[in-house]
Amino acid sequence: MHHLCSQRTYREVVFLSQMGNHENIVQLKAVFRADNDRDLYLVFDYMETDLHATIRANILEEIHKQYILYQAFKALMYMHSAQLVHRDMKPANLLLNSECLMKVADFGLARSLLSTKDDLPPATQGPNTKQPDNPFYIDDNPIMTDYVATRWYRAPEILVGSLTYGTSVDLWSLGCIFCEMLGGKPVFPGNSTLNMIEKVGEVLGAPSGDDVRALQSTHVANMLDQMLFPSEERGVDGKRAMLPFNKASQPEPNSAGGALGASSSAADSSGGDVGGQPQLKSFSEETRRAIWRNSMYRKASDDAIDLLERLMQYDPQKRLTASEGLGHGYVAQFHDPETENPCASRVNILLTPSHAFSRLLTPSQVRETGQHQRSRQQEAHRQQVPRPAVCKMRRKSRHVSLATREPGGACIMSCHVFQLPCARYDTVIYKYKPIRVICPYHGMAVAKSFGPFLNIKPYFTQDSHLSSHGA
Repeated sequence: MHHLCSQRTYREVVFLSQMGNHENIVQLKAVFRADNDRDLYLVFDYMETDLHATIRANILEEIHKQYILYQAFKALMYMHSAQLVHRDMKPANLLLNSECLMKVADFGLARSLLSTKDDLPPATQGPNTKQPDNPFYIDDNPIMTDYVATRWYRAPEILVGSLTYGTSVDLWSLGCIFCEMLGGKPVFPGNSTLNMIEKVGEVLGAPSGDDVRALQSTHVANMLDQMLFPSEERGVDGKRAMLPFNKASQPEPNSAGGALGASSSAADSSGGDVGGQPQLKSFSEETRRAIWRNSMYRKASDDAIDLLERLMQYDPQKRLTASEGLGHGYVAQFHDPETENPCASRVNILLTPSHAFSRLLTPSQVRETGQHQRSRQQEAHRQQVPRPAVCKMRRKSRHVSLATREPGGACIMSCHVFQLPCARYDTVIYKYKPIRVICPYHGMAVAKSFGPFLNIKPYFTQDSHLSSHGA
């Protein structure tokens, strides 16, 4: 286990150091080494909660779901453009604050997709001499492990043991997260790999032969053989019969309303039976949409159902990409091409002098440096900004937190982040009561009601009666 922890820590530091200051990716502020030269302390952005806890609290409105999903698409587009796949997208790894700002965290399972030979994206065609038993592998492409991601959010290609998957696995995971936001619970809570495939099949039906080949696994046919999947047609009792998957006669793609293409005309002429046995058919798009709409998420909008259908595809090539997701109708009101920029460079898996490892401090050095910086900031603030009378209210309630004063920076508290024009402020935070951020220099106050995501953006109000705030 120690080498796994070391590998994940290495990935966390190296990859996050190259993600820049993207607003939807958690920032690695500093890396400190312990005095024993064996442990590291990683300092990240402070975020109040995560999507898992927020879903359980049942406080998400439709606008919040749209905004969170938009930010997830934005973060994934940035990562994928750098040839980086996250591989562990789940609600617990999407951090949130009360302004509904979302940041993707936990890059311990992230992986570069660059060629092992050159700094190039993975090839789509070429010789296969290094993995002759795997016809899907191309020389010098990265070999991807299947033991990644939390089971409930694993894409089908990972479940069946593909070694050549790509960025589309993150989009499947995002689709599972979206389902969880809509329904309040995990959509595929399987207790094993095979049980996960069965639960996916209960919603999406059996994969067609084309889907099976698109999963690019040498084990998939044997894994699916004789596994039970629901038939598309309902019986007289309104239920779907469970039919076995036959690897020798895999389902054909079903394009419309249960009618198969010309390649399955023999089966159609015999009433859908082959050798006297009912033939398993893959679900058509109309059937899948009807299941999402009528059986899974009755209150979801048409745009939400359309987005689910485009994310939850067996075939990785048919899934929506992160760039395409940014333009989808479900998140259209937040779409801003000017701010949706790809990463300027590809990730580098080797340490360079610019990485955080090269600037390590011991805990004693950190304490000395921190105390010196705080004393200088406090002295500078005392000289520049007088303490306003409103700060006296802190002594009147046990619910009032300490004021934060940091000239030249944003007001960063445990509940909100505000930026005042002059950065000269004192902060008073009342739990369960309105929040005021006071700027004594400009006489400007920000009034906010405490609560989850009541407003996505703060607003400013002029107020000259500073001493009466919070009364």
